Amino acid sequence: MKYWQEHILRCYLTKTRIIGLSLLFVTLIIWFVTSTSPDLVEYYYSRNLYPIMVSMLAFIGSILPIALTGLIFIFLVLCYLCLPVYAYLRYRRYGLKAYFYHLLLIFGTLSGYLLFVVVFTFMLNHHRQSEMELFLLPEKVGEASLEKILTYTSEKANVLSGSFPKNSEGCSEFNFDLAKLDAFIEQEQSRFLESHQLPAIKTATTKYFFFGNIWLGLGFAGLYQPFVGQPAIPPGLPNHSMPFVIGHERGHLNGFASEAGATLLSLQTMFHSQDVRLQYLALLSLWSKENFPKNINTHVARDIECFENDWKQVQRFILRKLATKINDYYLKISGHKDGVKSYDRGFSLALGYYYKYIMGKEN
Repeated sequence: MKYWQEHILRCYLTKTRIIGLSLLFVTLIIWFVTSTSPDLVEYYYSRNLYPIMVSMLAFIGSILPIALTGLIFIFLVLCYLCLPVYAYLRYRRYGLKAYFYHLLLIFGTLSGYLLFVVVFTFMLNHHRQSEMELFLLPEKVGEASLEKILTYTSEKANVLSGSFPKNSEGCSEFNFDLAKLDAFIEQEQSRFLESHQLPAIKTATTKYFFFGNIWLGLGFAGLYQPFVGQPAIPPGLPNHSMPFVIGHERGHLNGFASEAGATLLSLQTMFHSQDVRLQYLALLSLWSKENFPKNINTHVARDIECFENDWKQVQRFILRKLATKINDYYLKISGHKDGVKSYDRGFSLALGYYYKYIMGKEN
């Protein structure tokens, strides 16, 4: 056996490899516990350990001027770019074949640790999967109820649309400041969660992250990483979308793992907000091409057109469809069976919530 082959064999028996196998074993145990004992996880982890752990991480992240998510991404990219150079400098004397074997081994080791972090992240963010159905909402509202919702929300949007300043193109201007908006949404969401006896994380602050506009171009409006405990948005995010995206990522922060659950929580927060701008934007978010009101005024129609144009400007990347497929696969392997369709499910649940708790209360 050649020396470099013996060296590779010894690499498999190092502390790094032993730790990796141990982490894999721990991951399997956590996966089993979270999938078979959701009530146990909710009581001991979601309501006790998770708020403390994430609050500590969020406090550290709030000190930095930018999101830690971006820094971690840059670090990982640099690590992978440096792997070929590192392997070449260390193992070039053993020949080209030995170099590629060692490169593969180093690449696999780093990827193994990253895989553990990703899988363990799923475990941490896997709790409270069922909390989005806290209000026992129907998957879909009936046609008669849907018609009432569209009529009611369009009339309300028509009234609110005249409350905002317009730019030269006739589009409503909102001009949100990230720090102030984030603090306001945190307060509103915490108040809503605590009214239903659910813990809320109050130490986290939403920040912009590096390469954010690249992610935005690929279709990702925001990011949340449990190990960082910090919501993050791209700098180029359209201003009118900031309240919903911040509320959505804060929904993940507060333990709502599914995209549908985070979407529902974000819209619930905006529905109950004292800020008419958030109420207005939430109303427009409820509508889709399939469920669109007929009696909107020219101000509302113009705003919808402007919002769509804004998104077309920032999501122009050729690889967007590929990124959507990757995101769909990512969501499915993390326990969200609907994949990217879970976003739409959140809006469907929000329709049911609005009909039951907003219209029912106001009428």
